[in-house]
Amino acid sequence: MNNEVKLRFKGYELPYNPKSFSLKKERHILQLNSPLSGSVIQDLGFHARVLTGEGKFYGTDAKKQYDALYSLFEKGGSGVLHIPGQKPFHAYFASISASRVAGPDMISYTFKFIEDCQKAKGRW
Repeated sequence: MNNEVKLRFKGYELPYNPKSFSLKKERHILQLNSPLSGSVIQDLGFHARVLTGEGKFYGTDAKKQYDALYSLFEKGGSGVLHIPGQKPFHAYFASISASRVAGPDMISYTFKFIEDCQKAKGRW
């Protein structure tokens, strides 16, 4: 039995984790030029975390699985995002795309979530 956390958003859990995903954390660093001292660096804090990834739905119900994920995207709004190996955080489901590959029983998809910084507390 596999106890690994599955990717989950607003109570919807993927049947199996995406093939790959990447969580990006970035600081907003501003570089200004001063005629007297050269470059001046200003740290303006963190950007929202961004999760991107790709996966596949398999089987005779692949379209049904994708439709459930797409329906979640269409609802909009912020919700709790659970990612394997990370603490959950609030995010928006920002984009989704799908493509069919050889055979009717497989749909490839990509996704993007952006952190809801208004609900973030002690994230760093």
